[in-house]
Amino acid sequence: MALPRRGGRARYRLALLVLTALTLLTLDFRSFGPLDRAQTAVRDVLAPVRSAVLWAVSPVGDAIEGIFDYGDLKDENAQLRAELEDLRGERLADEAAAEELARLKQALELPGLEGVDRQVARIVAGPTGNFDDHLVEINKGSSSGLQVGMAVMTNAGLVGRIADVDTSRARVQLVSSPEFAVGVRISGEVALARGTGSSEVLRAAEGLSIDNPTQPGEPVVTNGGESSTFPPEVPVGRVADVDPSSGSLAVVVELTADIENLDYVAVLLYTAASDDGVPG
Repeated sequence: MALPRRGGRARYRLALLVLTALTLLTLDFRSFGPLDRAQTAVRDVLAPVRSAVLWAVSPVGDAIEGIFDYGDLKDENAQLRAELEDLRGERLADEAAAEELARLKQALELPGLEGVDRQVARIVAGPTGNFDDHLVEINKGSSSGLQVGMAVMTNAGLVGRIADVDTSRARVQLVSSPEFAVGVRISGEVALARGTGSSEVLRAAEGLSIDNPTQPGEPVVTNGGESSTFPPEVPVGRVADVDPSSGSLAVVVELTADIENLDYVAVLLYTAASDDGVPG
């Protein structure tokens, strides 16, 4: 029965010690040296207890701080995401600009035709209906020196001619149009080539002699001439097939330009007028 009394006295002494410590720590008699020393001694004694208590409650404090800082963290993350999206957008824009510049340079690097000025234009509208399947619109017009009849090409070859012109826009009749005709030179002879409705070939059947030695693979270029609206030596394509069965030579010309995937084109500012009704 003595043990419980000793336990009770121990609890009493502990309570008294804690009460004394709290009293000494809360009193502030700075001018009273013995009390300052007593406070220091108590703090030294209780230091391990304080450390343990701080260690125990620190996760709670961190959690509370995290709760209050959550809004700021969320805002920072949103800002970082926005900056990342901006960088992605800028990168995409840079890549698009680089591709556009490459296409522009490609359009400017025309084969031959030294001394012929040109205007580089971009396709802004394609065919819009059954009545203009072979017409496209470009973003240059008479204010840039364009005139009806001028040749239009890419670095690969001829794609058409200017059909009509406004101040800042023009429409291009593609070589695929059945109404398109151009004077070409094949194996030293001049012939008239016409569109077939196909985006891949022209047909030349007027002007070639039956004994013309042309063979598949030979180059075909514009003939030009004093009365032509096209300058000479504009690449058109290559001979794909030769047909002498009709009594006169007919040649199928495979186009070198891809007219179904046009982006930039060059308008040749060649102003020789056609006065004989024969297209250049």
